[in-house]
Amino acid sequence: MIQAAAKPISVQAGRAVPFWLPATHFVCGLGFLCTATLLLTTIVGDLVAGRFLLTRVAGVVHLITLGWLTLSIMGALCQLFPVALGTSLYSVKLALATLVLFVPGVTAFVAGLLT
Repeated sequence: MIQAAAKPISVQAGRAVPFWLPATHFVCGLGFLCTATLLLTTIVGDLVAGRFLLTRVAGVVHLITLGWLTLSIMGALCQLFPVALGTSLYSVKLALATLVLFVPGVTAFVAGLLT
């Protein structure tokens, strides 16, 4: 039995994700990464001495993992899901709301760890 080749999935122009949505995720993630890079100089002595359980070390680690990596993944998924699934996002406003709530949440969490 011969099967027909699968057609590539494409998102129609009206259902495409606006460029600013994943770009905003990536820009915010880059801001967290730059902040973590600057703060890395303050904890390098603790890392060399093996004091990994200090809260300031955890704060910088969470800037990288939650701030940079998670936001980059969220932005990539906003771009990838519509293409991979052949549909549109459930709601661009909801994706923006998660970003607007996530960024101050990570900021407050890391500020709490650093102080």
